[in-house]
Order: sequence, then structure tokens, then C-alpha cells
Amino acid sequence: MHGVEIFNNCKSIICSTNIKAKIKYLKIIFYIDMLHQLDYNYIDVIYLEGKMTIAEMKSIIAGLETEIAQSDGKHQDMIYEWLNVWTKYLKWEVSFNPMALVTYRRGDIVFVNFGYNIGSEYGGMHYAVVIEKDNPRSSGNVVVVPLTSIDSADIATIHDSEIVLGNGVIPCTTQISVAKVLSVRSISKIRIYKPRKANDQVYKLNPAQLDLIDQKIAAYLTK
Repeated sequence: MHGVEIFNNCKSIICSTNIKAKIKYLKIIFYIDMLHQLDYNYIDVIYLEGKMTIAEMKSIIAGLETEIAQSDGKHQDMIYEWLNVWTKYLKWEVSFNPMALVTYRRGDIVFVNFGYNIGSEYGGMHYAVVIEKDNPRSSGNVVVVPLTSIDSADIATIHDSEIVLGNGVIPCTTQISVAKVLSVRSISKIRIYKPRKANDQVYKLNPAQLDLIDQKIAAYLTK
């Protein structure tokens, strides 16, 4: 089933008065058609190392089409965003060179796309702090702890593993910044949107704030 068939099978969505929903749905169809046009033999040999047959790949794509057709607007937004970003990453990976980026140092605050989340995993666009020491510029990955912002009324709701860093730590907000220590992870530097160039402004946590993060990591992730 191709994009045109999805279009015909989803009149309730396409005929909606919500113009933005129509446009986004048509974009999803575009990405699905791109998947149909991929060289399955190339995918099977190069990316899947022969572990998945061409028929299985086509079945997965057909399942994705069905899921889109049956999803509500919110779920469609998530699928669209994932397909959009995933397509960009496929292109960027081909020529990605971490040496073209700035050197990321411990304490640097970076703006990251954590990607499509499953369940309560941390996902989407968020700030994070680099906690890895001496990360080589040549490395394609870096270890970060995600950050979030909350209002003062919400302080009582944060988990004991999270750290209140204070007001205005995250760029462009005066809200209270919180470090989500249990969501610590290694990310590809492809996911970092800022800073990337030498003239990009760099925001940092201070040594005392980094010490608090270290203590929580030790308390929750070590014996």
C-alpha cells in the first residue's frame, strides 16, 4: 500500500477542517513513499547484515502504514517527527565528522534532540549538560544528563534522584532548572543542535552544580 492508498483510506483525516493536520499527514505520506523507493537489497546487505529478508522489511513498512492510518492526531505527530528527523540523520551520518564541531567539555550545556521516546523515556528537544571529562573532539559520542525546567510550584513533585540547579540555568528561561540524573546517557554528537560552531555561545554549569550531579550518580547508579 503506497501513499495514495493511505490517502484514500483516511478520508476522515484528509477531509478534516484542520489544514495543519492535512499538511502534516501529506508529509507522512511523502516519507512512506521514500521508504518504498529504497533499495531493499542494499538495506538487507549493508544495514541489516542479512538478518532480515526483503519481505520482512516490506512487511514492517506495511505495518507502519497501517499504524499511521489508524492513529489519532497526537500519535501521527510523533510518527511524522520521528520520520522527519530519522531521514535527516541518515543523510548527516554519511558525511558526519565530529572534528568539524567544537570540543565539548564537562559542564557545557548543549541543546539536544533525544529522539523518539518509548513509554516514559526522555525524548524530544531538550537541553542537557555534558558530564564526561576529557571527551575527545574526534569522538562521535558524548555522555550527558538531560535538563528540564519547572515552575516553583512544582518543586515538591521532583524525584529524589533529580537535582534543583536554580533559576535561569537553562538558556532563554528564568524557570527553575532541574537535572534528570537517571536519564544519563551517551548520545551521538549528530543529535546536538547547539553549540556546534566556534562562534556559538556556550553556557555552563558551575563546579558546585556538577558536584551535585556526581553525588546523585554515585548514590543511584553505583554500589
